[in-house]
Amino acid sequence: MIRKHIALLLAIFSFSTSAAFLQDQSVQAAKWHHGTPTALRGHWRTNVFWQYGFRNYNTMAIGKHELISTIHAIGSTADVSLPTIWSPKYIYLGHHLYKFKGMGPGGFKTHCWIKWKNR
Repeated sequence: MIRKHIALLLAIFSFSTSAAFLQDQSVQAAKWHHGTPTALRGHWRTNVFWQYGFRNYNTMAIGKHELISTIHAIGSTADVSLPTIWSPKYIYLGHHLYKFKGMGPGGFKTHCWIKWKNR
């Protein structure tokens, strides 16, 4: 009788320990991805806003390996280039919000956030 109980306990113990080792090990994917997401690639334009006495709008060209941003002043001949990001990495933060980091002008690290509403 005692041998049956010991055998039953050993069977239960060996089954429970083997089940613990055979469980699917969840692996987290890398949060930071290289390049840019295909949903954001292309040419983007913001709404017109007022700054420094001029009406302005911002354009951004997003390629696979770079982000180029420029502010255009309506009524002025000067356009301002914002920091361009080369070799970008991105993380999706939810609700169409992306954070980018990469190499900026002069070899310095830079980052930006992009939230898109529609094309």
